[in-house]
Amino acid sequence: MHTDRRIAVAEGAALGALAYALSMVQIPFPLVPYLIFDLGEIPIAAVMLAGSPLASLVATGVYFGVLNLIGQFVPIGPALKLAAVLSMLAGIYPFSRRGPPSGASFAAAFALSTAIRVVVMTALNYAVIVAFFPGFLGIAADAAMRYLHLGISPVELVLLLTAAFNVAQSAISLLPAAAAARALRAAGLP
Repeated sequence: MHTDRRIAVAEGAALGALAYALSMVQIPFPLVPYLIFDLGEIPIAAVMLAGSPLASLVATGVYFGVLNLIGQFVPIGPALKLAAVLSMLAGIYPFSRRGPPSGASFAAAFALSTAIRVVVMTALNYAVIVAFFPGFLGIAADAAMRYLHLGISPVELVLLLTAAFNVAQSAISLLPAAAAARALRAAGLP
């Protein structure tokens, strides 16, 4: 294996471990209590934004593996986290190939990655809720109905709130990651 690839794999492994450690900081989304904000995606997004897709993918794989070993709601929780991270990375990849995007380029990367994530995660949450865990629908809808009074069905409400959660999680992940990516590049990494 080429030296640059070995370095990217080592960086990815370390960042995957860091992602798991940061994911310990968890904040429940009050309107849908089983959705949890976490900081674990920041190092993965940062290394992608810094221009190292291999390290980012390795970090994602390590993070997914650790979540499967000691995470919550295994295997569905880690699989959904993997889909969330990969969909976010798919949206920022085209903008990160020349280094950390800034200004309008970062705004476009944020918009595309968030849009892809929202579509993918809303569809997957729909499938999980309807096919596997219809009881979650009642829990989520009851919690949300206490705060919001919208004239939509419980499924629509939960999917709307899932989309809102994913927009917020993208901001939590990408805004600090952009700053970290610029710092990484300034230091000559990755």
